[in-house]
Order: sequence, then structure tokens, then C-alpha cells
Amino acid sequence: EALKESEGRVRLKLEAILSPDGDIGELDLADIIDAQATQAIMDDFYRITNIGIGLIDLHGMVLVATGWQDICTKFHRVHPESYRNCNESDTLLTVGHEPGTFTAYKCKNNLWDISTPIVVGGKHLGNLFLGQFFYEDEVPEYEAFRIQARTFGFNEDEYLEALDRVPRWNRETVDCVMSFYLRLASLISTVSYSNLKLAQALEERKRTEAERENLLEQLNQVQKMESVGRLAGGVAHDFNNMLGVILGHTELALMKADQSQPLCSDLHEIRKAAERSAKLVRQLLAFARKETIAPKVLDLNKTVEGTLVMLRRLIGEDIELAWLPGVRECLVNMDPSQVDQIMANLCVNARDAIGGVGKVIIETAHAVFDVEYCLNHAGYVSGEFVLLAVSDDGCGIAKETQDKIFEPFFTTKAVGEGTGLGLATVFGIVKQNNGFINVYSEPDHGTTFKIYLPRHTAKAVFVKSDAPEPVKRGNETILLVEDEPEILELGKIMLENFGYTVLAAGSPDEAINLAAKKAGEINLLMTDVVMPGMNGRELAERLAPIIPDLTCLFMSGYTADVIANRGVLDEGVYFIQKPFSLQTLGSKVREALDNK
Repeated sequence: EALKESEGRVRLKLEAILSPDGDIGELDLADIIDAQATQAIMDDFYRITNIGIGLIDLHGMVLVATGWQDICTKFHRVHPESYRNCNESDTLLTVGHEPGTFTAYKCKNNLWDISTPIVVGGKHLGNLFLGQFFYEDEVPEYEAFRIQARTFGFNEDEYLEALDRVPRWNRETVDCVMSFYLRLASLISTVSYSNLKLAQALEERKRTEAERENLLEQLNQVQKMESVGRLAGGVAHDFNNMLGVILGHTELALMKADQSQPLCSDLHEIRKAAERSAKLVRQLLAFARKETIAPKVLDLNKTVEGTLVMLRRLIGEDIELAWLPGVRECLVNMDPSQVDQIMANLCVNARDAIGGVGKVIIETAHAVFDVEYCLNHAGYVSGEFVLLAVSDDGCGIAKETQDKIFEPFFTTKAVGEGTGLGLATVFGIVKQNNGFINVYSEPDHGTTFKIYLPRHTAKAVFVKSDAPEPVKRGNETILLVEDEPEILELGKIMLENFGYTVLAAGSPDEAINLAAKKAGEINLLMTDVVMPGMNGRELAERLAPIIPDLTCLFMSGYTADVIANRGVLDEGVYFIQKPFSLQTLGSKVREALDNK
């Protein structure tokens, strides 16, 4: 308990010295002045003037003492009773003195003392003393000192000899000395306060510079992530076009091939590789926040609960999965498939971190952060949020690694065991939905990811997750517009495979000409979003007067910003992400035509 109290006092003293809001009243005079330097100066002063000095704090602790008389050092401050008189004189008799004034009084051991206060920042912390003297115009009361000698058990002869060595000063000399001591006390007070404020200013500057460095580091990290995101998005666009050609032609070849031939096995492997590659590209787009999404108002509790069977299969039987949903509805507005991606990536990471038997905990809750809280906690945003937390008791993440875990392709796993895109995908999804994510981890003590998504107030919709139904065929006419010849040809073949009549155009201008000639026949415009000269939305607007109420299905391998707000589709806009399979294409086309 004593140690705790001592630590508490030290902490308060440090705060008083270093914090602008610190209470100077927590400080003692010894905490502020340089007693050693002051002692050296006053020793020199005594050698020149033969005038002593005492600097004593309010607790009676002597900080500076020079020229003190034998009667004090060898007698009065040695015996307990007479020492108590000295201490009471140094403390009780100096209370209430105003700065810039001095007070003369007979101490309780019958010698003259004169004191002036040391005041720092408005706080009386100690006193400067001229003491242990007689005035020249007075006669010491020897009988009183003899009584003191007998009372305290001093050797009377030695005590009176020490009394005779006490200096006698005239009043003019005392006034002159005290005038100097007043200035000295004022100087000590001013310098001490200035040093205190300087220490606080330097500490504040240090804190400000540390905050500035932290903000610069955060800014650099954000800029780096944005740069990597733009690069990832651009690469994804080109890859998606190539993967679309590979995947499409593979599926067409599989439809024509004899399933008993060895070639079919090779084609299936090609399709699997293309699908895995497409999944990686979608993760890149998610990180870059360029993935086009169709958000719905969801109860995160129900949506996460719907993934639990899948998650238990992912993490295996050796790991216990605990589901702790919040008691209230946790409504968010986001694409349900993105919730699946977040949960799968975080749980796979947790499984790999555990590496055997362990536990994963998934929790939801409500959270509210005000502006003041966010100012003191970097990375937080004010408002009402739904918290989604995933914790594990695995190996944890080293401090130096935590700043890099959301970077794409960064991984601590062995070669071939991870792509380094899992957490990057989670980061991108959270940011695209105007949320933020924090990680708490220590080596060997597990990890917790806390995701905060803006809370929504509308009613939630139930999202079905049924197995894909067989795609219906059709006989409508589709105007297909794509500036990449390989994809245009492949799309035409795939659509014709479902029974549609396809008018293929390699540019927007060609599409406008075809529409003018076949206006009465066209049922659907299927167009790439990004094309030279004119984008997909502009093309649809140009065709609107020619073909009123024309339904449009947009496609892109990159971002749908042209037809969506920050990648978020408006209701009633149809979009298909490249690369797409035959099944996906057929379903999307049918959806657009049937809802016309």
C-alpha cells in the first residue's frame, strides 16, 4: 500500500511538471528548484559577505543552508525538543506572508529570523531565511538561554560560548540584506515557474510532434493503400477480360466435348483455375473498393447466423465456434455476399493462427462514438455503428506486423499457404461500406478484429441463399456492345447458345447504327461500361429516344462507377461482373428481361 501511495505521488508530481493542466500544488519546492546549484551560489555569497541563508520548504526540509551558526547546528537542531521549536518557527510562523515582503520574528529558541516567501505559479512552496542573529542595539537575555541549556541538557558553558559567536548586525545592514533576499526570492520564484512552464511547453511540443508523426504515418499508410488499390483495380480490369475469354471458351468446349474423353478432365481443370483466378481478382477489386455491389438492409445477426454452418466447415472440428449475437437488431446496409467474404476471410485467418485446438468467438453489438472520443482515438469515426467482432486464441500478431496486415499480398504464412489478400479484402469491403476496422493482438495471446459498420434504421430484408436453378432459355433479340473483339465474339456465342438473337457491335457508334435499323426488334441492350469515346450509360441514353423503355444490362471487369455511386448500384440497374460463367450470364439476362 505504501508503495502504491508513493507511486501515486510520483505520478501526480510528473503530471504537475509536464502537463499544462497539472496541479502545481502537488509539487514541493525540491521538485522545482536546482538545490545543488543554488547551494553553490550561496556558499560563494557567504564567503564574500559572511551572511548566511536558509531555503526551507513548507514541510521544514532544509534545501539550502550556508553560514548557519553553531548554536543552531550543534545545539538547537540536535535535541528533539529544540529541533521541534526550529521546525515550528520555519513553518508555522511563516504562514500567510505576501510575496515581495519579509517578516522578522523571534524564533521559539529566542534568536531573530527574517523570512520571505517563495511563491511559484501562485502556490506558496517555501521560504528564504536570514536567521540566527541579534540586532546591535539589543542585549541578549542570557538568563533565558541558561534556562534553555538546562532544559534541553546542553553543556551550559559551550552553549553560551556558541551564543557569543552569534552575529550582531545593525538594522540598516539587515534591511539591505533583506532587500537583496527579496530580489533573490523573486528570482527563484520566477525562474522556477518559467522552468516549469518551459518543461510543460517542451512536453506539449513533444506530444504535438508525436501526434504529427503519427498522423503523417497514418496519411502515408492511407496514400500507400490508395495507390496499391488503384494499381490493383487497373490490373484486375485487364485480367478479368482475359479470364472471361478463357472461362467462356472452356465452358463452350465442355458443352461440345465427349465427357468420357480425357480432354474433358483437362478442360475442367482449366475452368477451375480460371474460377480461382477470378476469385482472386474479385478480392483485389474488393480491396480497391472497385467491386460493384448491390446493398440491402440486413440484420447482421441473421446474416452472420446464416454463415455459421459454412464457417464451422471452414475452421474444422478441432476449433470451437462461439456465436454471441447482440440482443438488439444489428441493421446495416450492405451487400450480403460481402458479409460472407468478411466472415470467411476472418475465420480462415483465425483457424490458421490457432493451428490446432482452440476457440473462435463471433460477436455483434451496438456502438456509439462521439466527436470527443474520436479526437482522442485515431481511426475512429463519430456516429452510431454496428460492431462485428471476431476473436481467436491463436498465436497473435506481432506489433511491427500489425501495420502491414491489410496490405494486399502481405502474408506471414509459408509459401503456397496464403495469397495475402484475405485481410486486404476485408479492409476494402469495410471501407467501401463507410466503416472502419481495428485489430487488437499480442503474440501468444490471440487476436480480435473489430469491424464497425454504420447502423441503418430501415427494416431488414430476408436474403435467400438457394442453390442455382436451371437457366431458362429465350428467343429475344439482344444488342451486344463490347470493344474487345474476343469478348464480343465469345458473348455472342454464349447468348446464342441460350436461344437469343444477337446483334453484335464493336463500338457505341456501331451500336447506334444497328439500333436505328433494328429498333423494333431489340429487347435488351447488353453493353460494356468502359469503352473509348462513349461509356455504357451514355450509350443507353443515346438509344433511349430510338428504343423507348429499353432495358439495359451493363457489364464490366473493373468498376461500375459510371452506372453506380462509388460502386453501389441504384435499385433497378442490372449489372454483371466480368468474368462471368454461362450460368451467371443466362440468369442475369433472364432477370433483366423478365423484370422489364
